[in-house]
Amino acid sequence: MVLGLGTSPAWAQGEALPISREDISERAHAMVELGLGGLSLPYKQLCLPTEIKCANSDYTLLGSLRYALRWSPKFAAGAGVSLGFRPLEDEANIRGQAGVIERTHSRNYLILSSQWRYYFLRQEGFEGWVGGTGGLIVVSDRYELKDRGTAIINLRSTILATQGPMVGARGGVEW
Repeated sequence: MVLGLGTSPAWAQGEALPISREDISERAHAMVELGLGGLSLPYKQLCLPTEIKCANSDYTLLGSLRYALRWSPKFAAGAGVSLGFRPLEDEANIRGQAGVIERTHSRNYLILSSQWRYYFLRQEGFEGWVGGTGGLIVVSDRYELKDRGTAIINLRSTILATQGPMVGARGGVEW
């Protein structure tokens, strides 16, 4: 999704000349995008250490902010950041010698990535593109005790962050 804010006339010898979208896409220019998408880990078996059953996938909504430079009519490249909107939340109780320790678990995502695009379709008023992305994904798991009593020795919550490389495919239209 591309957010365009207004138009600007070009001035040549005191006269206003309108700039068309085709003129803009023919020369180098920068783009800023706000996006809404999703992250799916369809083949990853997700298991908490205390659970017998495991989930076979994870999905969350992502909000994105990206910056790109389109240096030719056919190619663009840039970078961006994406944050998970809807964290996974569940129970993560532990059975120990002193009984059951009740706690909650939540998972969040952060993606720092680069992107590239190839504009394969250029028509009057809109363009279609395909591309790829690659970068770093950080998965943050937070465990928090439900009991609000005083913690003398240990913290009330623990955060475990895991990071690794990621790749993806992208596509879209602009109008």
